Amino acid sequence: MKLKNYQKQAIKKLSYFCSEIQKDNISEADILGKNYFSIQENLPYLCFKIPTGGGKTFIASVSLKEIIRNYLKSDFYLVFWLAP
Repeated sequence: MKLKNYQKQAIKKLSYFCSEIQKDNISEADILGKNYFSIQENLPYLCFKIPTGGGKTFIASVSLKEIIRNYLKSDFYLVFWLAP
């Protein structure tokens, strides 16, 4: 399955997010044009708005590669995925 342009843009923004949250002073990181803040310390989060039928599940599965490589700095990781 091939990613559509808006899906590619979402993955690109996720990759940027993963690199920015690695900065020493996260409050000064510029993430997607806004200052970053977290609900809990050391627990980053990101929300994308994708319309119904926009391939959110597909984007999420492709996103795992970016998160594992760019945020977790690993070649592999165990993922346990639950969906209703």
